[in-house]
Amino acid sequence: MACHPSEIIGNWRGDTPAERPYRISFNVQFLFEADGGYTYSAGQGSFQWTSHEGTFDIHRSRDMTGHWPCEITLTPNPDTIVGRAVITSKHMPSPRYYVRRPH
Repeated sequence: MACHPSEIIGNWRGDTPAERPYRISFNVQFLFEADGGYTYSAGQGSFQWTSHEGTFDIHRSRDMTGHWPCEITLTPNPDTIVGRAVITSKHMPSPRYYVRRPH
């Protein structure tokens, strides 16, 4: 499998349950652009907690199991980070993500 930016271009959204004892979930969204830029946001409903923009790189994964053939590395632009609540590392994206294509 080739790991090309065209594999992830578009708007990716999801709901993530928070760890206990907080019985909430929060929304995360990535918008990956063809020029290698991305926008990230997280919040709950219409209330946005944090957002930022940056660049991404996609390449072959070092995962030896074969489950995650591509790896995405995010490089946030610190000047674009916006926070509207107390943000912990749980709400910020990991600098590395893996992409698996559906079978």
